[in-house]
Amino acid sequence: MLDQRIKGCLETFAFILGLSNFLLFMAYYLAERQFGLYSSLADRTTLAYLLAVPISILFSRSTLRENVRLAFTPSLWKSGVASFRIFILQSFTIFGIYFLLKDVSLSRAFLLGYLSLCLILNLVLIYTLPTLISTVFFKKSAQMGAVIFGFGQLPVQLRYYIKRVSGVGINFLGYYADEQLHLPDIEWLGTTDNLLDYEGNRKRLRIELVYAFCNKPQCMDKFRKGIDHCTRRGARVHLYSDFSSLFHEPVRVETDSDMIFLTFFDEPLQNPLNQFLKRVLDIMVALPMVLFVLPPLALLIWLAQQIQSPGPLLFQQTRYGINRRPFTILKFRTMNLQKESDEAKQATRHDSRVFAFGKFLRKTSLDEFPQFLNVLRGEMSVVGPRPHLTIHDDEFEQYFERYRSRHYVKPGITGLAQVSGYRGEVREEAAIIGRVERDIRYIVTWTLGLDVYIILKTSWQVFSPPKSAF
Repeated sequence: MLDQRIKGCLETFAFILGLSNFLLFMAYYLAERQFGLYSSLADRTTLAYLLAVPISILFSRSTLRENVRLAFTPSLWKSGVASFRIFILQSFTIFGIYFLLKDVSLSRAFLLGYLSLCLILNLVLIYTLPTLISTVFFKKSAQMGAVIFGFGQLPVQLRYYIKRVSGVGINFLGYYADEQLHLPDIEWLGTTDNLLDYEGNRKRLRIELVYAFCNKPQCMDKFRKGIDHCTRRGARVHLYSDFSSLFHEPVRVETDSDMIFLTFFDEPLQNPLNQFLKRVLDIMVALPMVLFVLPPLALLIWLAQQIQSPGPLLFQQTRYGINRRPFTILKFRTMNLQKESDEAKQATRHDSRVFAFGKFLRKTSLDEFPQFLNVLRGEMSVVGPRPHLTIHDDEFEQYFERYRSRHYVKPGITGLAQVSGYRGEVREEAAIIGRVERDIRYIVTWTLGLDVYIILKTSWQVFSPPKSAF
């Protein structure tokens, strides 16, 4: 029920936002044709840039959804993040079209001017529209009266939920519990027994939705009786599951026909279409690298190796890929040949095994370029969790119980952990946990836009390496 309310607000929000961006572009386009603001030749071909509007909105739906949920408590920071995300996606699409069309007649200042205005417009709309839409859709007559009914202490997650759910027209009238829960701005209506006096409460309260929880197994029979009473009186009942606290991680529900399952991960890359899109992006990035960048780079590195540390160009090593399937990873050799065999030892900042030019390769990540061959062979992806040494896989999983979840997807040349500052030597348990948490976050929240963001940020780090790189 609540998902449908959020979905309706989100679709309306996305439509108005897209329409506003569309109208801004048309006004900007007509002004350029009429007044020649940038002395460019705007023509009908220019309208192709409008493709950037639906693409940017489509790939920003998850961010926009969060703004809808915060309708009555809008966050300027989150609104700024959402508008900047749309700005990045529109910029990427618009300049992709620009170079694809080889559009020399249209001024780039025209495009930058539109993107700048769009960034400001979207910030204002994302900050104000969800509240306006929610106010229109869920005015007083359309609000749903809700109460909380439960046994034991109110779960922390439910406390936070109460604060944000008002954005979709849920009005909390109070709560029934055998002890006061000290909820701000929510009245204690009495004990759980008072809920059963529905006829008396109906005259004072319009109860349409009941949030129920039970943290006391000994009260389960009474809890079940209260739920049955609510449903008989026509109230919608939402049962709160405390499995997340039990397992110390979020639990999600999956349904298949009449079967209901609880699981820990949502995996967007189990969607065949998403797998196809990611593979297309991998090939689009890896193929030019292998054809045009790798050959001259390999020649340069081979010459430097022959001068400083004669031996083979490539270093090959077994790593674990998707579903822990072993594969041979390729890297430009950066260590002296007689010392490279010590696989279990991580490279350190002043590692004597690394020859001089090898230090430069490692710092700029140029030693990873042969892995684009692994990508074309389907063993790796451009973006994904970095594959660790096999011996370290067995060691690191002792620190994080969900460590092996990293192998749900193909390993990557770069990843969310790497662009978040987790590069180089792993010295402490916190660094291991930090990497794995970001790897799992990537798996759970994957979007094509996230891959593009990580690729762009990694490209920047090649020219401006972080301090942790060596």
